[in-house]
Amino acid sequence: MSVSQEIVGYKSTLKNLEYAVDKNIPVLLIGETGVGKTSLIRHLSQKHEKTFRRINLNGQTTIDEFVGKTLLNKEGTYWQDGVLTEAMRNGWWLLLDEINAALPEVLMVLHSLLDDDRFIVLSEKDGEVVLPHKDFRVFATMNPSGRYAGAKDLNKALFSRFAMVLSLDFPSSSQELDIIKHYAPKCSKQNREKLVKMARQMRTSYKKGEMEMVVSTRDLINCAKMSMDMPIRRAVDIAIINRASEEDVKSVETLVSLYFGKGSTFKSKDKKMQEFLATVTRLAEEASVFSHNITKEMIQVQQEVSLIKTGLVSTGIKSTTVNGLDSKIKSLAVYSDGFEKQVDKHKDNIYAIMPKKK
Repeated sequence: MSVSQEIVGYKSTLKNLEYAVDKNIPVLLIGETGVGKTSLIRHLSQKHEKTFRRINLNGQTTIDEFVGKTLLNKEGTYWQDGVLTEAMRNGWWLLLDEINAALPEVLMVLHSLLDDDRFIVLSEKDGEVVLPHKDFRVFATMNPSGRYAGAKDLNKALFSRFAMVLSLDFPSSSQELDIIKHYAPKCSKQNREKLVKMARQMRTSYKKGEMEMVVSTRDLINCAKMSMDMPIRRAVDIAIINRASEEDVKSVETLVSLYFGKGSTFKSKDKKMQEFLATVTRLAEEASVFSHNITKEMIQVQQEVSLIKTGLVSTGIKSTTVNGLDSKIKSLAVYSDGFEKQVDKHKDNIYAIMPKKK
């Protein structure tokens, strides 16, 4: 399948993006989760045969990860480029996801990058000035502020530096039907039409402020895919209803029932499945924070070991100290592996109780 077949219903947006790529204009794409912001840029990078990199600028993304940092090895210190610096040097296409959730120090770097001069300064690397490769392109995405955790209005000074701002909405009904058919060809036409009608009604309620949950095209694709292995109503329960908040769940269930009937009679299994799904969701969120923190701690301990072993720290330090730090690294690795296995275990439990389509 060619990459051109994977993008449906964004002809005018793609035309604007092509212009921005040709003129090397930084682009900001604004839209709800799941409208295709990332897919559009990935599609264009494949079309132009450019390396694509994406970084999520959530509140945990540090300036070191973004620009670069100094590390230690047995020879001494060395510099490691961050994702931005690496992309600039190599001429990659960089997508800054959720830019309005980024830390202030990360956003400050972008001011100089998006100015007419187009450069960044590596203050921790003797003030080295990095100029972008001629093929380097930068894009950013953001969700509408106010409805997403961590999302806020983008600084006006930074906002003005994006010469092109594109607002993306959900595809039309006919386009969304084509998209679902493309990704889930075995989902019946009747079910595809019901999914799209249900989503349109839920989005209307969302825009009116009657519910906080919005259903994306991605959610509909997930429902359609799962409906090939289980009843469509159960697929909607898993992919949509189970994500609704306590405030929204009754309204969402009512809308779903209008199109797909009442829920199945497997109440005990449904409840058990919901408990497992809630657990996995919680573990996934914890895993994201855990992975970030554990990596930082392991790097710090490894640096301490390296300093001691290479004699950069007082030679009076006992070998037991080194052994203790080595043991800490191993225990952190074991703990990290155990955490991942715990998440996988809960996933396996879900799949075990998931009923198959008759």
